[in-house]
Amino acid sequence: MSVLAEEDFAALNRMIYNYRRYLFSGIIDEYLHRRRGSSHEFYDYKAFTRGDDPRHINWNGYLRHGKLFTKTFHEEAYFHLHLLIDNSGSMSFLRDKPPAVVRLASAMAYIAFAIRLPVAVSLLCRRGDHPAYLPARTLDAVAAFVARGLETEDTAPTDAAHLAEAVDDYGRRHHRQSGIVLLISDFLYEPSALNRILQSLLRYNFEVRAVHVVSQQERRPSPQLVETPVRIRDVETGEERVVFFKRSDYEASYQAHLDAVDRVLRENQMPVLRLYADEPVVPFIRRHMLDLSIVRH
Repeated sequence: MSVLAEEDFAALNRMIYNYRRYLFSGIIDEYLHRRRGSSHEFYDYKAFTRGDDPRHINWNGYLRHGKLFTKTFHEEAYFHLHLLIDNSGSMSFLRDKPPAVVRLASAMAYIAFAIRLPVAVSLLCRRGDHPAYLPARTLDAVAAFVARGLETEDTAPTDAAHLAEAVDDYGRRHHRQSGIVLLISDFLYEPSALNRILQSLLRYNFEVRAVHVVSQQERRPSPQLVETPVRIRDVETGEERVVFFKRSDYEASYQAHLDAVDRVLRENQMPVLRLYADEPVVPFIRRHMLDLSIVRH
C-alpha cells in the first residue's frame, strides 16, 4: 500500500545520495563500522588478515584481483530508528493528520532501510498493557501499521499522563536498541507533560527528535468555529461545553500553544520540526534533513 508517489521516491533517493556521508552523522560509523560481529547480515569486504575466518574469503575477488578479501558482518544489536507515534484521539479526530503521519513514517523508514538501519514503529496510546510495537521490515508494513493505528473512532479519554507512561514503558523495554527516536505527535497536552516525555527518552540514552504535526483546520479554522457558539467535546477528556470563539482569541491561544511547544523543545536542545498536514512530506524532510538525521554541527 505505497503512500508515496514515484516522484517522492526519486527525491528521497537523491537526498540519500547527496547526504549519505552525513546521514545520522558519525553515529553510523560508531555503530556500523566499529560494531562488526558475527551475525548473518553482510556488511562489507576487507583485506584478509591472519586470524580471519577463511570460510568468508571472497575467492571470486581473488581470481579477479589477485588479493584476498574477506566478508564482514553486522553485529546483531546495532543502531535503530524508532518511530514513536502518538495515536491518541486528537491525532485521528482531524482527518488530515493521519495521512501526513503515514507519509512521514514511510519516508523516514525508506531512508533508514536505504542505509541499513533497523526500523521499529510504536503506537503509544492504545488501551492495553504496553504500546503496540512493530519491528518493521518493509515500507508496506510501516504504512499499514501506522494507518491502522490512526484509524479509530475511539474517543475515550487519553490524558498526557497515560502517554508519558507509554513512552517510559517503551524506553524501559527497548533501551538496548540504542538509536534515534522520532516522536511524532500533535502535542495537544500541557508543556510539562511534553517535557516529561522528552526527558524520559533522553534518560534512556536515545537520540531524540520531535515532529509537531499540525492540522490545516488548527491553523485556519472555519468561520463557523470561530464566530458562532458551538457545543464541543474534548476528545482527550470527554468534557462537553458550549463555547463562543472569537478569531482573535483563537489565534492568540493557538500561538501561545506553539510558543509553549517551541520553548520545551529548545529547553531540551532540540530543533523545532513542525509538519503541517497539508504540505508534502518530502520537501519537509529535505528542509530538515540535517536536524532529522541528528547531524552534529
